[in-house]
Amino acid sequence: MMASATLRAAAWLAGAIAVAWSLFQIYAGAFALVEPLKFRIVHVAFAVALAALHVRAGHEETRAGRFGAFSIAALVVAGGSAIYMLLDYERIVTRIPFVDDVAPLDYVFGLGLVVLVLEVIRRILGFALTLVTLVFIAYGFIGPWIPGPLGHRGIPLATFVEVNFLTPEGLLGVPTGVSAEIVFYFVLFSAVLEASGGGRFFIDLATSVGGWFRGGPAKIAVLASSLFGTINGSAVANVVGTGVFTIPLMKRVGYTPRFAGAVEAVASTGGQLMPPVMGAAAFVMAEMMGVPYLAVVKAAIIPAVLYYVAVFAAVHLVAVRDDLRTIGAEEMRAVRQGMWRRTHLLVPLVYLVWQILDGYSPTTAALRAGAVAIVISWVTRSTRMGWREVLVALRGGAEKSLAVAVPCAAAGIIIGTIVQSGLGLKITTLLLTLSGGQLLPTLFLAMGVCIVLGMGMPTTSAYILTAVLMAPALVNLGIPPMAAHLFVFYFACLSMLTPPVALAAYAAAGLSGATVWETGWVAFAISLPSFIVAYGFVYNQGLIMDGTALAIIGTTLTAACGAVAMAGAVVGFLAARATRAERALLFVAAPALIVPETYTDAAGLAIVLGVIARQVVRARSERAAARRVTERADVANAER
Repeated sequence: MMASATLRAAAWLAGAIAVAWSLFQIYAGAFALVEPLKFRIVHVAFAVALAALHVRAGHEETRAGRFGAFSIAALVVAGGSAIYMLLDYERIVTRIPFVDDVAPLDYVFGLGLVVLVLEVIRRILGFALTLVTLVFIAYGFIGPWIPGPLGHRGIPLATFVEVNFLTPEGLLGVPTGVSAEIVFYFVLFSAVLEASGGGRFFIDLATSVGGWFRGGPAKIAVLASSLFGTINGSAVANVVGTGVFTIPLMKRVGYTPRFAGAVEAVASTGGQLMPPVMGAAAFVMAEMMGVPYLAVVKAAIIPAVLYYVAVFAAVHLVAVRDDLRTIGAEEMRAVRQGMWRRTHLLVPLVYLVWQILDGYSPTTAALRAGAVAIVISWVTRSTRMGWREVLVALRGGAEKSLAVAVPCAAAGIIIGTIVQSGLGLKITTLLLTLSGGQLLPTLFLAMGVCIVLGMGMPTTSAYILTAVLMAPALVNLGIPPMAAHLFVFYFACLSMLTPPVALAAYAAAGLSGATVWETGWVAFAISLPSFIVAYGFVYNQGLIMDGTALAIIGTTLTAACGAVAMAGAVVGFLAARATRAERALLFVAAPALIVPETYTDAAGLAIVLGVIARQVVRARSERAAARRVTERADVANAER
């Protein structure tokens, strides 16, 4: 009885804090101009307080269910930190950083907030990010005792508090600013759209488009995940949100459990790469490079399209190879009827895109689109949002923001340590030394670091960490900043699919019934074209829309051929089942086509056409042989 009452109290208090957090964000974004440091400390305080009342229900998923001594202490310290800064704000912003003394209460609330951030990350996201953050903090303090080029003078405790509590350089730095000032509003918009039934509309839309084709459920998964990804930047949440529907459908028409889970994992991961909204990391990328968000969206369009071309090719080729069926006509009619009843829910998303393209800030666009979603929901009774649904959306938006806000605070601590210790420059120098200053080896090393650091971490945190450490080395080699940051971003996302810690594949395996290991390796194989695409836009920026229209179109078409060729190599089928030699040739042709150079394109295209010609001839002879066998059997039956 006591436990049940405690759970109810935790759920009620968590709901109240979540709604209050959303209302504060709406007030700050729509009606007030809150100074950045004030905005960020209140944002972090709400995030930590809410996280302290939650328990982990899966990676990046939480539920209210914790109310004990730590929760009470967290509420006191988080709230106290925000109140203390707001009351003493004049002293904090007028003091001379790193010169004036740090006050005793600065130590108390500054260190208390850092400890709280580390503990709530451990409780709701697992130990991986906590451990990484602790390693960087330790590195900052023990620098004088580290031998070799990685050693440094050390970061005094006063400087650590200064950076992470009294200035916008550490915990309250750029990552937290992006979370508070941009990402929260898009997550809130996503929650409003879902509360009105928008998530179901995207699945129905994908089903009505792809369900008629051979292997339709897999194509539905790809479409639904890319559409759902425009409002949801989490690969794991995308898997869970769409996979519950798409994975059983794929298995029903004949896809193996491991392939069904892998397709959903790959398609959901690509949602973070898909404009116009993309994941939270894209907003951080724009802020770190100092470019408009639309510049990131423009650069990401072609790589995202190529990503999904490869996935579509893989699922189509498997469907043809295995002669899989479509969804039944009766089921399709029911889906279409549901879709037409929710078509108006597409209006808020279109409005959001229009607002961004029209030059409004992402915050303004997301807030206005959320308001439009509430109004447009009243078109039909089934989607109408009353005050209960609005409260659900306000609570849901805040709770979903935990997976971004808390890791961003930890990422700020890491960045503060890197800047104060000079580690970024040291890593750049070390990386260039190991690679001999050569581009391709540097890219391989950067890819490996991004994948390893991204294992078990939310994409936003993985991108921030790898961008600070790896992107400068790539820029130093002459790679344009956009290409360098997109390269890092791609592999931060693809770490979700890379064994041994492939979080998106883990979530999909739980829904498909296949083993994690099988699902992870199949997902990795399907995503291989994207690995090559990332190298492609480094070597030729036409793939990120930097160049003449003719050059962009040409490189896109050849890269698409390369993506299909790689899918054929992975699946072992183009026009017929491929031999080992043909698969090997396709593996060679794919990178030759994706890396946009005239001679490599010509060679890759010649290989692919040669393989297709061989398979067409072989398929015709096999069909002719099958017909002859059938005719002989018919004659034999007639003679009897």
